[in-house]
Amino acid sequence: MMNQYHLRATFFVESLFASAVGMTLLRRIVDLIQGEGQDVQLHLHTEWVGEIDFFKTQISRQQHLCAYSEAEQTNLIALALDNLNRAGANKVCAFRAGNFRANAATLRALRNNGIEIDSSVNASISDSKFGLDATNPLIQPCLFGDVVEFPITCISDYPGHLRHLQLAACSTAEIENALLSAWNEQWKCCVILFHSFELMRTTLGSGQSNRRSWISARRFRKLCQFLARNRDKFSTRTFADIAPEEYLSNIEQRHLSSPIHFTAFRHLEQLAGRIWG
Repeated sequence: MMNQYHLRATFFVESLFASAVGMTLLRRIVDLIQGEGQDVQLHLHTEWVGEIDFFKTQISRQQHLCAYSEAEQTNLIALALDNLNRAGANKVCAFRAGNFRANAATLRALRNNGIEIDSSVNASISDSKFGLDATNPLIQPCLFGDVVEFPITCISDYPGHLRHLQLAACSTAEIENALLSAWNEQWKCCVILFHSFELMRTTLGSGQSNRRSWISARRFRKLCQFLARNRDKFSTRTFADIAPEEYLSNIEQRHLSSPIHFTAFRHLEQLAGRIWG
């Protein structure tokens, strides 16, 4: 059927926690993802540092990875990478820092661990830009030393404001408009963010995410249908699929803009989701 689309996706899996709670759960997660033909790559939240005996007497717990020195980041990434490899992950070549809080030292730490791709930059977060100023925005893949940075794609949803392209954060119209605009401007790639838990919503008063989010499910279905209709323009790739240097571009870049009425509709849609689920 023309509306069917096999979406290729990279799952960034938090693996530092395995040092604290064991490898069984991590192996299950890796097996489930790779068993469906998808890609597993490295993710790291430093909130787990305080729970890991190996680090308790060496470095203190910090909220974000960028708060650590290059040597400390190198050690943290090495431990998380070892956990992921022991859990059976294939071709770990990419990384995303928890909360998008990375810095230039992170890229050097990745290089020290043989990882060639980073995707931690999110321009909608003020301290997730590696110190780049507004006159030099990081929009498309860029080479930093030996590491290629693939930033999260952002749109300008109203003047002076950026919003990252995320299934739970942008309407179907905003996502489709962004992809078509990028294609028209000859971008080589867009990076869309999606968490698996976004397909669920929390029942009010229970604290439990035990109901399907009809908004996120609908957006996901619409995205697959859109990609199926536009196979001549778009294909999905995982980080393990690509040669990152092929995505470097010298095309003059600017953030994508979204019509204000798309933003207004998104607010109405998400309000309806909060009321009716």
